[in-house]
Amino acid sequence: MKDIPAFEGGCLCGAVRYTVAAGPGQVNLCFCNMCKQATGAPVPAFISVARDRVVWHGKPAVYQSSAIASRGFCGTCGSPLYYAGNDSSTFGFSMGCAKVAVAPDMVFYHDDHPAWLAQIDKLPRPDFQPAGRSDIPARDRF
Repeated sequence: MKDIPAFEGGCLCGAVRYTVAAGPGQVNLCFCNMCKQATGAPVPAFISVARDRVVWHGKPAVYQSSAIASRGFCGTCGSPLYYAGNDSSTFGFSMGCAKVAVAPDMVFYHDDHPAWLAQIDKLPRPDFQPAGRSDIPARDRF
C-alpha cells in the first residue's frame, strides 16, 4: 500500500461520478481475460481504495461478473467504473475513469499480457491530435 492523493472520476457521459479521499491504496495491472473483456482494454489498470473513502454522485449499475466479484459501470454510457470482491472492503477503480496519475505497484496474470506491449516505446508518435480531441475541455482530458 502507498499513499494515494484525493481524486475524482466518473463515466464518459457524466451520469455517475465519484470522489475519493486521500489515503492508502494500491495500483495494479491485471491481464486476466475477464478484466480485459470487462474494460475493453488490453492493459487494464485499477486503483484500489477503501470503500468508506468513496462518495458517489450518481449510482453505478452493478454486474455480478463471477461468484466472487462484481463490477460497477454506468448504466447509461457503459463506462467500466470498478471491480469489487464480494467480501472486499475496497473498490478497484478503472484507471481510465479516474483523474489521478499514479504508477502501478504490481501486475496480476502477467503471463497473459499482450506480447506487443514490450514494443510500445518504439511506436511512432505523430505530431497531431486525433480529430475532435482539441474540442475536449482540459478538465476532461485526463
